[in-house]
Amino acid sequence: MQKNTIEWCRNPDGSQGFSWNAIRGRCPVRCSLPDGRVYCYGHKHYDLRPWLEEGIGSGPGCLMNHEVSQPVDRKKPAGIFVCSLFELFYPGIEWYRDVIFHTIKQCPQHRFYILTKFPQNIDREIPDNVWLGVSVTEPSDMLRTFRLGEKTAKVRFVSIEPYLEKVDPYLIHHSCNWIIVGRLTQHGNKYNPPKEWIERLVVKARDREIPIFMKNNLRSIWGEDLIQEFPEGR
Repeated sequence: MQKNTIEWCRNPDGSQGFSWNAIRGRCPVRCSLPDGRVYCYGHKHYDLRPWLEEGIGSGPGCLMNHEVSQPVDRKKPAGIFVCSLFELFYPGIEWYRDVIFHTIKQCPQHRFYILTKFPQNIDREIPDNVWLGVSVTEPSDMLRTFRLGEKTAKVRFVSIEPYLEKVDPYLIHHSCNWIIVGRLTQHGNKYNPPKEWIERLVVKARDREIPIFMKNNLRSIWGEDLIQEFPEGR
């Protein structure tokens, strides 16, 4: 478990949060651009460190035992992004999920952030110390927000990052408690979302009184002070 630089991943006291990658191995989900390039930073992590995949065993990944207990060892309340390099709800890794959720339940003092592209595979009750989110990049992903709405979680959020194609913010499920938005980084400006797309998100968020968090990489597009809000009293 280590400090991260993800702006919205905060500890309960507002300081910078942590990433907890208890699963070792290259994520089997390929997050690709129209030209076929994989933009996922999790894949780049293993591209730069190929030795990490040596001896990980069969299947899409295996538990890194030395990291599994780290949240338990930390007593001070923390905000922890779970499996930032791996898809926690990918099919076939139920045993790994069991271990991770067992650890989460042992740590009520912490806030755990879980972000998934597979809300249909959420196979258990979500503990009260979990903020549960879905990732959206294009219109075809919007069904994920409805799948999220079927789940019970203290905070349910939508992360529109990278914002690759115009989505209709009015299709975000009414149960959403938080919206995060950001652009694609390290691939130039070709896929930058126009400011008007972001403005529509803000209008919808204001209509529903949903806090919205703009990532710092939108600063040049937004052109004014970024809106960086969190759910109140959470």
